[in-house]
Amino acid sequence: MVRAFDQEPLTRSRRTGRTPNPKQGADRMNIINVRERPEYKDQAIVYFQSKWANENSLMVYEDCISWSIKTDSPLPVWYLLMDGESIAGCAGLVTNDFISRMDLWPWLCALYIEPDYRGNAYASLLMSQGQTIVLNIPCAARISSIPES
Repeated sequence: MVRAFDQEPLTRSRRTGRTPNPKQGADRMNIINVRERPEYKDQAIVYFQSKWANENSLMVYEDCISWSIKTDSPLPVWYLLMDGESIAGCAGLVTNDFISRMDLWPWLCALYIEPDYRGNAYASLLMSQGQTIVLNIPCAARISSIPES
């Protein structure tokens, strides 16, 4: 699913004072679900690796994004925030974030917005997209791993 968001004209970033410079004619930001648009897989892998991986974790992103396309499970799911053909940010939604508490899930991970796009609430667009996925997971699946008191 590609979700387009009409936006007000881009304003100056509160952090940098710069105005984002989207490509000519790009009047929307689009969120790409990599599972639903597997043609973005390689681009997503390289982008997530460039923002979050080190030499020891490069394969983690490649493996997780590649397998997310093939699974029937609702998670993991990976998103790219696109400004035309340029990537403006990313986020993932995963079942765990390498923690010992496997009953706490899902996790929003690898949220990143390019500096020139910050201050425009684009991270909230990615988080809202993840929330949509979570709300569509059957309740029994979401609470099945919660221990009884």
